[in-house]
Formats: sequence, structure tokens, C-alpha cells
Amino acid sequence: MTHHLASFGVSAIIHSVLLILLLSMVTESVEIKEPKLIPIDLALFEPPPPPKIIEPEPPVQEPEEIPEPEKEEIAPTVETSPTPELAKKKPPKPVVEAIPEPPPPVRKKVVKSPVKPIAEIKKKKEEALKQRKLAEIHRQKFELKKQQEAKKQEIKRAEQQRDKDQLIEKKRKEWQANQAKIKQQKIVEIEANKHEVVIAKQQAEKQRLQAKYRKEWQIKQAKIEQQKKAEQQLKKREIEIAKQTTEKQRLAEKYRKQWQAKQAAIKTEKQARKRELEQAREKVRKQQLAEQYRKQWQAKQVAIKIEKQARKRELEQARKQQLAEQHRKQWQAKQAAIKQKKMAEQRRKEWQSKQAAIKQKKVAEIQAKKRSATQRSKAVGQKTVVKKRPVSSKSTVSQGGSVNLNPKYRSHQSPKYPRLAKRRGIQGTVIIRANINPAGRVVSAKVYRTSGNSSLDRSALNSVKQWVFEPAQRNGKAIASIVQVPVRFQLN
Repeated sequence: MTHHLASFGVSAIIHSVLLILLLSMVTESVEIKEPKLIPIDLALFEPPPPPKIIEPEPPVQEPEEIPEPEKEEIAPTVETSPTPELAKKKPPKPVVEAIPEPPPPVRKKVVKSPVKPIAEIKKKKEEALKQRKLAEIHRQKFELKKQQEAKKQEIKRAEQQRDKDQLIEKKRKEWQANQAKIKQQKIVEIEANKHEVVIAKQQAEKQRLQAKYRKEWQIKQAKIEQQKKAEQQLKKREIEIAKQTTEKQRLAEKYRKQWQAKQAAIKTEKQARKRELEQAREKVRKQQLAEQYRKQWQAKQVAIKIEKQARKRELEQARKQQLAEQHRKQWQAKQAAIKQKKMAEQRRKEWQSKQAAIKQKKVAEIQAKKRSATQRSKAVGQKTVVKKRPVSSKSTVSQGGSVNLNPKYRSHQSPKYPRLAKRRGIQGTVIIRANINPAGRVVSAKVYRTSGNSSLDRSALNSVKQWVFEPAQRNGKAIASIVQVPVRFQLN
């Protein structure tokens, strides 16, 4: 292992040194091949100041002299070159040559046509501009060539770098392949050595077992031979005894009987001794087994006690955790209930304020309707009889009219159970009183007896407002009436 580690360390150091040398070579080559920039004065490219043109005045007696165009210097713009290459390549002769001189001016012609000198000046300016443009074009071409050369150099550097990287990668892969082969060879050698060692151990184990079995067999054979010899001796003795007995049977009949009696007594004694020994051994064995069982039972009892104690501790911890979890959940539920109660209280107060405003409006409307109804009844000559009855009866007095407790419906839909009340399991009965017009429609409705929950009251009131009842009749005509309706909210 140390040899392998040393070889790997040496190879890693060699590779790191090669990489450092390659990087230094690449950086040095890039630094050498960087193009050098030549500083150029921008003043060389600035155009010369245009000549001052004196406009001719109208001819009075003698026209003013116009400056000759030959005095303008345009050549400096062409002679100055930004680089030595442009200096070698001289511009074409037509650009450098002076502008051809105009024909000799005649005073009379100049006086008659003062515009010609200005046109000539303009031509000169245009030619000067052309020369500048040509110089600019030459400069741009030179810069393009320069850029192209720089790009070519960069491409060459990139190709060289790529070739170097490829060579390095190839050498690295070859080295890795060689190292892998060496490792495989070493692994094969190690496995072969291990296999030889295992085979040698197996052979030694076999030899040891053979020697052991051979000794055991020899011992068994010796025992068998001893037994055979003992049997042979016994047989011989029995034959001799039989001979002696046959010869001395008559004389030794009495002695034989005595001897048999003695032998019987000896046998009984031996059997008794054997039984005693066996009983003693069995007692000892039973005592040992009992001691072992007792120790095992004691160890089991200790382990059971320890397990019980651990279980008790775990149960106590689990109970404590459950109690803490229950307390936390109860506290959270209480907090949520307090929050919900606060929200419900706020909503109930808002709803009560809205209902109070609605009730005031409805009371004003009902009072106005009652006044109009009383006026009409006085005009017709009819009087309404008001009877006071308890709530449990079929009709009660409310706002000057009878209340129908068992109305008939034309159409009615069951109210929607509020979600929040359904989740909390809130139940209740809401009693609503509604004013019905002769068409059976609900004109107004209010909560006569609340269920204790604002959401249930609101749902019942909204649903009753949409119901259609059978209108009350008087003298065969439909009239307005008051209806009392119980709405029950019950969970199945």
C-alpha cells in the first residue's frame, strides 16, 4: 500500500509541474504576440481652416481684387500619413498636383461676371474634401488589415493552445490507462496469493482433521480389541468352570447352593449401591438444573423489571407529551374561538347598525301605509278588530294587524346553511315576521326571535324575502297580511 501511495504522489507532482509549465508558456506566448499600437496625433487628421472668401461688391467704378486660388495649400492633408505603410504608399498624382490655373483674368470680364471666382473656390474645396476622404479610406483599409492580422494571430494562438491541450489530455489518458493496468495486475497477483494461502490453509486443515480422525479410529479399534480379548477370556473361564462344575457337581452341590446365595446377596448389595449412586447423581443434577433455572428466572425477572420501568418512563413521557399537545391545541382553539368571537361580534354590530337603519326606514314606510289604510277604512266605514293572543296561538297582533302563523306557500327555497356555523356545529331556529302584499310577495321582513347566531339569522331573513305566499283574503279579495315563519337550522 505504501508503494502504491508513493507512486501516486510522485505522478501527481509530475502532472502539477507540467501543468504549471504549460500555463507559463501560454501566458508568455500571449504576452509576446500582442500587437503594439502606434500613437498618432489627431491633429494630422484635422482639416485645414477654410480660406476667407471676400464677396465682391457691386461694380461701381473698379471691382475689388479676389484672392487667387493658387495660394491655398491643400497638400498637407495628403502628405501626412498615420502609419509608415501609408507614408510608403504615396497618394496618386492627380490628388497631390496643384489645381490648374484659370485663364488670365480680364478686368472687363471679371467686372461683368463676378460669380466665376466663387465657383472655382468651391471646386477647390470639393477637391480638398475628396483628398481627405481618400486619406480616410486608406486609413480605414489599414485598420481593417490590422484587425484581420490580429484575428489571424488569435486563431493561430487558439489552435496552438488546443493542440497543446489535446497532447496533454492524450498523455494523461495514456498514463491513466497504464496505471489502471498496473493496478489490475497487482490486484490479480494479490488475489492469486490469497488463493494460494487459502488452499494451503485448507490442506493443513484437512491433514489435521485426517490425523484427528485417524487417532480416534485407532482408539476405537484398541477398545474393540480389548473388548474382544475380554470376551475370549470370559469364554475360556466359563468353559473351565463348566468342566470343573461337571466334574465336581456331585461333591460341590451344597457349596454351590451356598455360593449362589452369597452371589445373590452380593448382587443385591451391588444393585442397591448402584441405585444409591444413581439417585445421588440425579439429585446433584437436579440441584444443578434447579440452580440454573433459578438464576435464569432471576435474570429474566430483573430484565422484566427493567423493561417495565423503561415502559413506565416512556408511557409517562408520552402522556406528558400528549397532555402538552392537548393543552397547546386547547389554547390554540381558545385563541381561535376568541378571534372568531371578536370578528363575529364586530360583524354583528355592523349588521345590527345596518338593520337598525333599515328598520327605521321600514317602520316609517309601514306607518305611512297604515295611515293611508286607516284613512281608506274610515272612508269605506269598516273597522279593523285587533285581538291579542299569545305567540303559540295561530294569530297575534303586530303593528295594527293579525299575524298568520300557518301560511301557505306558492314557492319557497330552503335557506343556505352558513359554512362557519356548519363547521362549528351551530344549530338553532329563527322566527321571522314578514309583511306580504296582495300578490303574495314579501314587502318587508324582520327577525322576531333570534337563534343566537347572526349568520343563521341573516341567512334565514334573506331566504324568506325571496319566498312567495298565498295572500290572505277578505270578502273574496286578496289583501295585505303579516306572516310569522319559523326557519330551523339542524345538522344531520
